Order: sequence, then structure tokens, then C-alpha cells
Amino acid sequence: MSPLKQRLTLVVLGCAFVGAMGDTVVRAGTVAAGYGAIGDSYADEYQFYPPDRTHAVNFVEILATQRHLDFGSFSTISRGSPRNQGYANNWALDDATSADLGPQTAGLAGQIAAGQVKTGLVFVGGNDFIHAFLSPNPAQNIPAIPQNLLTNTVTAVSTLLAASPGTNVAVANVFDLSKLPITQQLIATGVLTQAQAGQVSQLITGYNSALAAAFAGNAHVAIIDVNTVANGLVSSPTLKIGGQTIDTQTPGDEFHHLFLNDGLHVGTVGQALIANGFISALDTQFSANISPLSEGEIIKIAQDAEAAAVPLPPMWASGAITLGCVFAAVNVRRRRRLSHHV
Repeated sequence: MSPLKQRLTLVVLGCAFVGAMGDTVVRAGTVAAGYGAIGDSYADEYQFYPPDRTHAVNFVEILATQRHLDFGSFSTISRGSPRNQGYANNWALDDATSADLGPQTAGLAGQIAAGQVKTGLVFVGGNDFIHAFLSPNPAQNIPAIPQNLLTNTVTAVSTLLAASPGTNVAVANVFDLSKLPITQQLIATGVLTQAQAGQVSQLITGYNSALAAAFAGNAHVAIIDVNTVANGLVSSPTLKIGGQTIDTQTPGDEFHHLFLNDGLHVGTVGQALIANGFISALDTQFSANISPLSEGEIIKIAQDAEAAAVPLPPMWASGAITLGCVFAAVNVRRRRRLSHHV
């Protein structure tokens, strides 16, 4: 889940959304080797993106630390684009669209061919629509997104599969962006019309159906139906999990909010549900035998992530930076990783 084309210098937004809880077999103490990822800011490690995402952890970080899936060595020093900081096998980049998957896919395919990665995770698509929202002519650009997104995603997945026999790939579909809090802000400020938001909802439904059809019957590809589960979650104003009540409508960096304060990225609870969606798919399709996160674990992970967050500077804490600054800064050139901030 890309900060309004990530051209913002003050507030960061993201893309795509929540996964499913899984029924799987527990294998305690197992270290699962050979995982990699490509995609956008929802897969790109949260810890490098203050002020909001650093209050949470994402599904790659959760799978690596809580279920010991091996995403390679970890570094806080940039390796250079597109890999940058984080896990060596996680090529996902903040603000990436499906058109940006080429270098990511090439990097991960190389690791697959070298025997370092067996299973790839793909999370991409939301930014394709968001960039169209913010383009000079959304009405013209939005309708072309599904076919371009499908072509780019199928090409990326096919490239990963071709890198080595027996490779498996798990692909998340796209959440209905019209349901997100930030979409309502875009409508309220005139960036997007209600009719366009409705059109996006229909186009995403069509894309998700086409994605599933493209890989139907392929034993080496699993589709994570993020959209169906997420729609169920946000249809209610609150979500009960682990004895805690999660607000699904109002953004906030405290873990009782499903969405972070940027209005588009989900916090740790949502990301843990994404992690469980991947776990369920990996277990069902590829017999990975990874135990799902329990509700109690999810809340504990969220609490720990929040406790570890770096305090906000006074100007943020006082609310001096508001959502209005987001739209005022839309045309400011975006910056990718903290290591590139100069």
C-alpha cells in the first residue's frame, strides 16, 4: 500500500490492503528458507519510512521475525536501487507500480536461479490506480490501468517461474481502493470524483477476476484474495481481534486503528492479517506447513511495534502538519528510501 505518488515530502501514503486468517498446521521452531518479495510499499519494510509506518511492521517483517521465513540477510545500509535497505531478498520498493517491476523481478529471478530463493511473494497494483488518480486526466487514464496491471503482473510472475523449475509464487490481488479513508479525502478535495471512485471499484473487481483466471490451474501460483477479506473488514466500523477493538474507519498511528495516520497504509494488525493471508495460501497451495498468527500474537506484535517507534518531532505531535499539506505537496518530487535523502 505509496504516498500519493510518493511525491510528498512531509506525509507518506501507501497502497493495497488486508489479507486473510489461515487454517494451517503448526510446525514450531522451523526456519523456512528461500523466500523473496517484489512489489510496492506494503511489502517494502516499514521501518525505513517515518513518521507513520515506523509505528508498525509489515507482512515481510512479520513473516521474517515471527515465522522465520528466510528473506536473506538484513542491512540498514542501502545496497543501491532497487534493493536498498532491508532484507536481501525483498526487492519491493515504496511507490512502485507494476510498470516498475522489471528491475525488481530481474533481481529476484537471479536469486531464484542461484538457488537462494524458492518462493516469491508479489504485492502490487494499488499505486497503478493512485498514480492515475493524480494524473492530469484521471478519466482518461484510469480505464487503461487493469489491462496494463495484468500484463505487467503476469510478465513478472512468469519470469520468476521460468528462473528455476519448481519455483512457487504467491500473488496478492488488489483491494478496492474506493473503500479507503484517503479516497474519501481525495473526493472531498476534488482530486477524484465519486463517479471515478465507483469506476475504480468496478475496474479492480474486473482485474482481480482476470488475475485469478490467468493463473487458474497453475500449481505453482497461489492467489491471495486480499479484496474479499478486506471488504468484509472495512464494512464494519470496528474489528474485534485478540480482545481488542480496532477502528477500521479512522486513521491513526496507535495500533487500535486499522489504517495508519497517512490514511492508506494499514498498521501492524492489518499487515498481520496480510501475513496470515500469505501463510494460508502457502500452506494450502504449496504445503509450506507454516503456523498462522494467533489473534493474541497479532496484538502483541502490534503493541511491540508501537512501543519501539521513534517519537515524532514536536511539529508532528502538535498536529502542525495536516492532511491539507498532503495535497499542497502533491507536486513535490518524491523520494524513495531514507538512504537517498540528501
